[in-house]
Amino acid sequence: MIDKTFTVPGIYAIVNTVNGHRYVGSSVNIRFRLQEHVRALKNGTHNKRLQNAWNKYGENAFQFVILEQCERNRKIMLEREQFYIDEQSEYNLSKIAAFCDWTGRKHSESTKAKLSCAHKGKILSETHKRQIGESGRGKKRPLETGRRISQKLKGRSLSEENKRHLSESLTGRKLSEEQKQKIRDAATRKREERRMWMEQHPGEKPPPIQRRVAPAWNKGKRKDENV
Repeated sequence: MIDKTFTVPGIYAIVNTVNGHRYVGSSVNIRFRLQEHVRALKNGTHNKRLQNAWNKYGENAFQFVILEQCERNRKIMLEREQFYIDEQSEYNLSKIAAFCDWTGRKHSESTKAKLSCAHKGKILSETHKRQIGESGRGKKRPLETGRRISQKLKGRSLSEENKRHLSESLTGRKLSEEQKQKIRDAATRKREERRMWMEQHPGEKPPPIQRRVAPAWNKGKRKDENV
């Protein structure tokens, strides 16, 4: 469990207490970032240097350290991260500080075909739909998944009935402070995922960030009509 005092912006290190080797990174929320690292390490999907050491020495051999707290300023954070990378960073694959991302697991073509056949013609009850929606809340979508969904939706037009339903559902809608915070947190997660991807693929060009584009029928409306 990572202490709540780590919920600060700055530079951090994952230190091997056996040999003193370390991994250096930066984040606007160090606690969240370290949780991402731990999740990846437990799943065996982190960069090979740190992953191999984690597998060899075990979780208890590693310590999380805040090297420096700093402003929520990208330029400053990268400069300070670079300083600590240059100082000592045995487990960093890339020796250049950069913000990055991370991709999710892909299903094989055979698995996709089986899933497709299993669900064809299946009608979901309203209760089932609600349960699916609730189960997906708070889960992050891999960048590649977002790209595939975007490509499938390109050129697709909504029926007049769908347009009406969407319009009615959005009319007069206002975001609560909690919803606004969730949107900000989601943006933070995307930046952190991008950072992880670049750490996993040093020297490669990262995939483009998927941005939401309003459908053609929705363009031109006032901002307050679509909140």
